[in-house]
Amino acid sequence: MYGELGNKLVQHAKRTQSLAHLPPYQTEIVRALTREVRDLDKDVAALLEPFQGSFNPLQTPRPPVPC
Repeated sequence: MYGELGNKLVQHAKRTQSLAHLPPYQTEIVRALTREVRDLDKDVAALLEPFQGSFNPLQTPRPPVPC
């Protein structure tokens, strides 16, 4: 599930705060998390592609504000 790897890194960082020396870098988790972020970015880009350049907030009428 998305977010689990990031949570794992945060928990690891919290545990290492009280140590005198830093443990080895969590290379595999960071790489997996980077791949996850790239996958999510591709998904968002694919979803937003049909709307590129077609939305201008200045030309969109605003609904009336209730009093």
